[in-house]
Amino acid sequence: MKAVKIAIIAGSILIVVGAIFVWENYYKSFSPEEWQMKLSEAASVGNIPLMKRAIAHGADINKFCCGRTPPLNSAAYQGRIEAVEFLISQGANVNVGDKFHATPLMEASRNGDVEIVKLLLRQGADPNAIEFMNGSSVLDWAEGKSEIIKVLKENGAVVEHPGIWEKLTGKHQ
Repeated sequence: MKAVKIAIIAGSILIVVGAIFVWENYYKSFSPEEWQMKLSEAASVGNIPLMKRAIAHGADINKFCCGRTPPLNSAAYQGRIEAVEFLISQGANVNVGDKFHATPLMEASRNGDVEIVKLLLRQGADPNAIEFMNGSSVLDWAEGKSEIIKVLKENGAVVEHPGIWEKLTGKHQ
């Protein structure tokens, strides 16, 4: 009976060691673009160990690739406050935008995540940022979320914002 237990334990250890070996070799084959994609994926699910690994392999915390948003935007959109804190601690730009300049603050505001909104504002997020696709402000993204709107206004968000053309060029159309 003891021999069977020992064999089971030894077999389990071999399976775990083998799985670790396979997992480690799996990551070794990643290209820089794949690490970048893994960073955004890890941010969206709050997988800090994988984010650390991706950054160690050269993933840029302020870049997006493959049609994805920057990692901080992904974490803010999914409500992953620990991931947001981690990325900020690693130097993530709190005003980084996706291809339409939607910022992490916009994403958190749209989802009604007060704690992430407050954190981003404390770290210098622009409460008057404008995204380029529709010319929407952070307040527009917070529509219907009174607590978020209150926090944004307390931090300098203005109701009237310039049109996108004026914001980009400084000139009226």
